[in-house]
Amino acid sequence: MPEMNDLKTLSALFVEDDSYARTAMATILRNLFGNLILADNGRNGLDIFHENSIDIVITDLWMPEMTGFEMIAGMKAQNPEVVVVVMSAYDVPDYESRAENLGIFGFLKKPFTLADFESVLKEAGHKAAEIKRLKT
Repeated sequence: MPEMNDLKTLSALFVEDDSYARTAMATILRNLFGNLILADNGRNGLDIFHENSIDIVITDLWMPEMTGFEMIAGMKAQNPEVVVVVMSAYDVPDYESRAENLGIFGFLKKPFTLADFESVLKEAGHKAAEIKRLKT
């Protein structure tokens, strides 16, 4: 089992269009991951992903410019092994299965507890650390 220090070696991208949620969750994410990059929509998230080495992506699904579905598809085309955690408040038919079909690691339905958020992120981080180790 990877150590918590392994998470500090990871680069995470957090994509959230709500500025309040982005700021609040960034504090938690900075405590978990060594490098955190923030994006305010799917288009910016995909551009950042293409320009940086990202180990884990945490994203909303419904954003302006580009949906999370479109963004994840673009990321997976570049790096099929990237670990993705999806968050969404919307209850749209098939959206969970659509996200799973893109190969996401975890799904958090808003509102979720801080404990659930941290638990899923730690599991996803351990998976990303394992993938990173296998590549080196």
